[in-house]
Amino acid sequence: MRMYRGLRVDGKGWIHGALYQVSNVAYICLVAPTEKYGCGYSQMDGRSLKVNRAFRVHPNTVGQSTGKKDKDSVEIFAGMTCVMECWNGEDDISGPSHTDTFEGIVVYDQRICRFGLQTELCDKGQIEVGLEDSQYTTIEIVHDEQETDNG
Repeated sequence: MRMYRGLRVDGKGWIHGALYQVSNVAYICLVAPTEKYGCGYSQMDGRSLKVNRAFRVHPNTVGQSTGKKDKDSVEIFAGMTCVMECWNGEDDISGPSHTDTFEGIVVYDQRICRFGLQTELCDKGQIEVGLEDSQYTTIEIVHDEQETDNG
């Protein structure tokens, strides 16, 4: 199941769970897997899920989990601002092996089907460095209240 988060409209902070949208109204639902269908159940990602509780969230704060964690084991979601250090272990055009540091907003790049950092040098929705890149050494969340329209 895909995990999302959003900022609750009632002012009680972030909520994590499944995303449910009706028109332009977004909800994050606390869910539990179940084998049953019926009233109070939602079909998501081909699985039946019992919706225990749903919270209305600001749609522009909804972000999908990347499946990655930062250096403090905090889950990283689209919309967070992060700093990523990448080890460049081979000599290249920029010189001998070294560590590159990137800061940007986590987005999903649909062209290449992966999450990464969109820096100020990138076009909207495109990434400079991917979170799946094996050479990164640390990821640090700098700011996690970023509004996003990426999922």
